[in-house]
Amino acid sequence: LTGQDDNLEDGDQPYQIVFSAIVSNDPDYAGIVPSPVLVFNTDNDTAGVVFSNLSSPTTEDGGQATFTVRLQTEPQSTVTLAFASNDTGEGTSSPSSLVFTPSDWDTPQTITLTGQDDNLEDGDQPYQIVFSAIVSGDADYAGIVPAPVLVFNTDNDTAGFEVSEASGPTREDGETATFTVRLRTQPSDDVTISFSSSDTGEGTLGQSSLTFTNLNWDSFQTVTLTGQDDELADGNQPYQVTFGTSASNDTNYAGITPASVNILNLDDDSAGFLISSPSAPTTEDGGQATFTVRLQSEPQSSVTLTYSSNDTTEGTLNVSSISFSLSNWDSPQTVTVTGVDDELADGDQSYQINFSAAISSDANYNGLIPASVTMFNNDNDTAGFDLEPMNGPVSEDGAIASFSARLRTEPASDVTVDVVSSDTTEGVVAVSSLTFTPGNWDSSQIIFVTGVNDNIADGNQSFTVNLSINSTSDTDYSALSPASVSVLNLDNDTAGFLLSDVSAPTTENGGTATFTVRLQSEPSSNVTISYASDDPTEGVTSGNQMTFTTTNWNAPQTVTVTGQDDGIADGDQAYRIVFNPAVSNDTNYSGLTPPAHPLFNNDNDTAAIDVGRVSGPTSESGGTAT
Repeated sequence: LTGQDDNLEDGDQPYQIVFSAIVSNDPDYAGIVPSPVLVFNTDNDTAGVVFSNLSSPTTEDGGQATFTVRLQTEPQSTVTLAFASNDTGEGTSSPSSLVFTPSDWDTPQTITLTGQDDNLEDGDQPYQIVFSAIVSGDADYAGIVPAPVLVFNTDNDTAGFEVSEASGPTREDGETATFTVRLRTQPSDDVTISFSSSDTGEGTLGQSSLTFTNLNWDSFQTVTLTGQDDELADGNQPYQVTFGTSASNDTNYAGITPASVNILNLDDDSAGFLISSPSAPTTEDGGQATFTVRLQSEPQSSVTLTYSSNDTTEGTLNVSSISFSLSNWDSPQTVTVTGVDDELADGDQSYQINFSAAISSDANYNGLIPASVTMFNNDNDTAGFDLEPMNGPVSEDGAIASFSARLRTEPASDVTVDVVSSDTTEGVVAVSSLTFTPGNWDSSQIIFVTGVNDNIADGNQSFTVNLSINSTSDTDYSALSPASVSVLNLDNDTAGFLLSDVSAPTTENGGTATFTVRLQSEPSSNVTISYASDDPTEGVTSGNQMTFTTTNWNAPQTVTVTGQDDGIADGDQAYRIVFNPAVSNDTNYSGLTPPAHPLFNNDNDTAAIDVGRVSGPTSESGGTAT
């Protein structure tokens, strides 16, 4: 007999082996039914919980572990199992409970454990998954408390320093690089680490130590390195930031020496020559240009450089070599180039200053050939006119000024140039043309200009003397248009009135006097002035106004004044003829007032008694006389 498992906690169960009637040809046995045999099946089903082995420990960097749970026997109703970690600082569990039913009681359900990081160097720490009493309507399961599951959380906190690699190389031009440092675990006391550059000629540090506390231990602190320039073409140079031994009252951190940080300082000192651009082109009239040369990096020994012009018909050199020493290698040395005149109208010509291979015991410089310097020699043999500016203004009173003209290059044939004033009412030229020949082309010819008087108060007037090619068979000159020369004609015409002196004094016995009036300059429209005596008891004018036109402006007009007798012996009396402001559409004259003209009226009244002649004799006979 083989017992069968019913997965029920139902105790030892009886059962029978029941026999059928015997089948046999022996009539004595046939039909006999043996009695049943009673058997008991011992129960092996005890209510409980079955746990699998833990898959692994958890770890402080978040590493997980799992185990499974199932019931040991089929329950009569739902079974709920709740659980939790007894130290969530080391590990947490998920989910927080499991439910088993009579249909899935033997299906393992998984509990996942996650390690927690405490940032302490405390070794591998044990913790437990603790179960609460089972809740179930099955009396066999209700109240069962499974044993805790022991777990270990593997420590990842080892005292030490996290030092990053450098962010990049430093450079000799001062470019910086950085690296960062922090602690791996939280210290119990301050931790100080010192460091230095292994080669301060290649790189220097912005600080020499860092301090970490139990508050900032996990914050990266940045260290800055600055590349240093040694001015040697020594290639990219490696150096290190080396650490001293850490200092701390935390025994885990006392005496730790972090690994060095490797840095590369990029060299900016390549052997070579720094050559400036030419200061200017050279010129065929001997104009010079310069450029400078210096070494790009400090040499190991003196460097000599020779050079020459590739076209000495355009430019020549004052010296042919320069030398640089260990003390003057970075001082620019000047090369002077002088333009050469070829007397050809060949335009501006390019040429080069070529360098030979440098000579030096420094292998970086020996044999190095600088690039050629391209120069331009400005041609001074270009068809054209050299015009000297006017030596001064002309004026309306006939003042003369002059300028000169000559050709820039020798013409192939005579060149005749017309000379014309742009305004002959302001100035005229003494010659109407100039002729330049292959024999006199470079001799200056003088053009005289005379100012012209226009009698108009029009201010100083500008005009030009224009030159133009009249005839030549030289194609270089036939297409030219010489520049004009500006001239200024100074105006001598000022708006005003010219009054003559008075012809004589007036007299009280009716004697007259006269004076004349005319304009000082030609007006642009009629000018009318009115006038009167300021003392008509002494003298009166025969009229009271006069008008000047653009045609009679300079013809004197007469003012006649007649003396008046006042019968008073008051002596000769002064009085004036006064003018009102002029009336005109010419703004120069409108409102202009001539000055008052003074006169004298001679007195004919002298204090005295006039006694007439006696009318006749008296007589003794009483005759009278008067």
